[in-house]
Amino acid sequence: GSCPGPIFILLGAGFLPIILVLFGAHFGTFFYG
Repeated sequence: GSCPGPIFILLGAGFLPIILVLFGAHFGTFFYG
């Protein structure tokens, strides 16, 4: 798990593997709801 704030900060800093974490966060939220 990851707090949502650093996901966008790392993405903006150019840390591209965080895209997988962002996808996982959206995927998990979709199935949780």
